[in-house]
Formats: sequence, C-alpha cells, structure tokens
Amino acid sequence: MRDLGELLSSAEGHLARATGTAATAGDGVPPRTRSLIRRRRATRHTFQSVAGVLVVGAVASGAWLGLRGPDAPPPATVPSATPSSSPSSSRSSTPSGTPTQDVAPVVLDELPGLPPTQPLPAGLLERTTPGWVLTVYRSQPYPGFDEEPVVVRHTVVLVSPAGERYRVVDLPPTSSVQVVDWVAGQTTALVHVVASDGEPSGAARGRAVLDLRTGTVTPAGAGVGAADDTYLGRSADGAEIWTSSAGLANDVHRVDDGSARRIGVVGQWPSLDPTGRWLVATAPGTGSSAGSFTLLDLGGDGGGARETGLAGLGCDVVGWLDAADVLLVCSDSTTDELPTSESAHPALWRWDVVAGGTPEHLTDLRTGDPYPWPGGSWVRPGALALGAGEVGTDGCGVGAYTWDGSFTLIQAPTDRLENTFLTRSQGGDTYVESSPGCSGDAAPAEVTLHRADGTSSVLAPVPPTTTDVTQWASGVVTWAVAR
Repeated sequence: MRDLGELLSSAEGHLARATGTAATAGDGVPPRTRSLIRRRRATRHTFQSVAGVLVVGAVASGAWLGLRGPDAPPPATVPSATPSSSPSSSRSSTPSGTPTQDVAPVVLDELPGLPPTQPLPAGLLERTTPGWVLTVYRSQPYPGFDEEPVVVRHTVVLVSPAGERYRVVDLPPTSSVQVVDWVAGQTTALVHVVASDGEPSGAARGRAVLDLRTGTVTPAGAGVGAADDTYLGRSADGAEIWTSSAGLANDVHRVDDGSARRIGVVGQWPSLDPTGRWLVATAPGTGSSAGSFTLLDLGGDGGGARETGLAGLGCDVVGWLDAADVLLVCSDSTTDELPTSESAHPALWRWDVVAGGTPEHLTDLRTGDPYPWPGGSWVRPGALALGAGEVGTDGCGVGAYTWDGSFTLIQAPTDRLENTFLTRSQGGDTYVESSPGCSGDAAPAEVTLHRADGTSSVLAPVPPTTTDVTQWASGVVTWAVAR
C-alpha cells in the first residue's frame, strides 16, 4: 500500500520554499512526511499537540481576552501610539463607547508584506496573557524563488485573541527563525534558527533565544537545534522535548536547564499526550501506515514497543484522546490502493497505547467521509482537532475538523482553495493554519482561531497585494501561542 507520506508529496516544495528549509534527499523519508513533520512541529507552541504539545494555560472563550492589571492597554477599538507618517494608513470606524465620549478611530499602518498593523505600545508584551499569539511574517513575492528570493518583510507581529496586530521587531531578511515556545508576559521567546544565509559567521544557528525588544538572537544550543532537529513541546515536568532526525529514526532528547539528554529513539510522527508524560510514534525504521509503534515515558521507565495486532492493516496515530488512548486511522496494507481509497477499507480505531492490547474498532470510513491526517491536536477529553482529506480522493485537505465520536467541520476552504490544514489546540480553543500548499504551488498560510463558543477570528491573514506585488509566495511562516 502506498503510505500516507506519499499522498501530499507536492507540498514539500511549497513548504520548503516558504520556510527556507528543504528535505534531505536519499534518507528514505517520503517527502510529504518530512515536510509536514518539520512544518507542523517547528511551528508548534508549547503543547502543538502537525502533533501534541502540552496544553498549558487557558484561552478565554468569545470576545477580547483582556490583559492583566488595571493599567492594561485597552483593546484595539481605542487608539494606540501614533504611527509614523511614512507608511500609508487605514482607519477603523469604531463608534465611541458612550454618547458623550469622543474616541478617535484606530489608525492601522499598511506596510508591504504585512496585514494592517499598529506599533507595539510600551509594556504590552509584559502584560500579555495565555492565548496571545506571536507570529513571524517572512513575506516573499511570487515567483521570487524561481530567481533570487527577495524577502520584502521579516517582522515579528503580536496578535491578540481578538485579532489586533502589533509590530514587535524587524528581523534580518537573510535569517529564518521558527518560534517554538513563548511564555505570556515574557520579552523573549525560544526559537529555532534554521537558516542565516549571508549573516556573519558568528550569527546564531539552531536553538536560540530571541529578544523581542531588540531582535537579537542569542545561541542556546544545549546539544539540540541542528537543521533537521524539531521541537515537540514540553514534558509534564517542564523539560523541552526535541527530536533529531536521521531518516526513519529520530533520537528524542529532553532539555533540562539548558542541557540536552537523549532518552530514546522513535520513527515518524511523534506525538505528546495531553499530560506531557508519554510520546508515541511509529517504531524506528517505519514511516506512515505502520503496525509497530514506540511509546516513550518522558519522565520514567515505562513504555516500550507497541504492536496494534491488526493483521494486514497499516495505521497512523491521528492524535491523543486522553492520557492513555489514541485515535488510529487504518487501511488495508496488502493493496496498492491509496489508504484514502474506499477499496482500502479505511477505518477509525481507538487504542489504549499505554496499556497495549488490541485496538477497538469505531467506524468504517466511506467515500466522501473525512480521512484524518496524523498530527491532530487534543482539545478536551475524547475530542481532537485535525486536518483531513476525503475518502475517495488523493488525500489533499478538504478542511479542519473536530472529532469527538463524529466529525464536525470547523473550517472549510475559501476562495483561496486551501488544501492543507494544520491544527493546534489550547484551553479548549483551536488554531488552524491553512494554505493551498498541497497542490504544489507556493502560497501564503493563514492562521485562524476557532473558539470553544463557536466564534472565530483570523489572526494572521495573507498580506494584501500591492501595485508592485500581485501575488505573495509566503507571508506568516511561524507562530506560537502564549502559554
């Protein structure tokens, strides 16, 4: 059977061009597997559950989350610092709060390569709360990668849960950083520097700390952070969990107090459980659609090899349902059919991977049903958010869903024809990164917050076109939700 890693192989070029990374040729990893693992994990905040990072903190459901303390700056319906006169501006027509109060409209700056933003008010970083989002726009025109890539804008943008966007600091256009962890209220973030072409020889590489006030990147290697290393999240006791890729085998490291220690080796699609104790992945040497898995105990001596025992079926872990059970999607491994084909008999199974044993069959998937991808994010006990293709198609995405025994669509493609959907969840809310990347052409991603109360906000939209740039190849390239 063709494994799931082959279904979206055309996405590799898009994701590599957009993030400045590339797969390693000849290592035996299916292109989409490497591409989506790198994109999904590298852009995780401290949970990600492209799979699960530890969920820490709560995000307010519904309207403006607010800031701590009585001196917190007001929401974006009230003016902030006056912008410079150089960029063009747009005005919001927000009405005043009372009939007698004269509140000036917010003035948003329109800068090439960014959505409308405003300057960062003094002290705002220090008063952010869990649920604020730190994004990085590294905007390149299309088709800039066919010639010499041109980075028009490389800027850190802070986004409130209500969608107000503030410019934090500009970064060198030649660098490429991935924000992997940020704690609310802090003025530094943990980043993974994946490229610094043209930077001085002493420029930071690998694991590093980004000063959000100055843009300074300080190396903090700790023995992890090479080009193919990936940050997964944090364990229950607060340690950073990283993997170092070696094809179909990945060393797993935990970083305590700046020092890395190898704790095991796994295969593909590593995923942390919602408590941060367990990590499950395919067994070393296996890729997607496997029958053999490895369970690592991140804080003890438990875990070990796990076999589904489902003869003739290849399975992928969609995500964790609780601290012991995972949702599997399995298809016939004895056929050459795509696993998304109904003739491959795809089905969902529930598996207590901690105890082992035989998975429980839940439901068969028929033509037209969502076919969930690995890397789903834990929302609440028994519920996942996930990107999915469709049974009977080639596997490209048709939307983002929640699954709690049945599928509920939370985000469908727009007129941008998105077909790649990656999810992260925190505090009961779900963040979806969507892009048209599965079709192979480079196109910017967009990040949307879907709250537990059913409302949603676009947090990181595609940069508007300009007279000089009629189409963007990339925009927001990495983001982290504050914990």
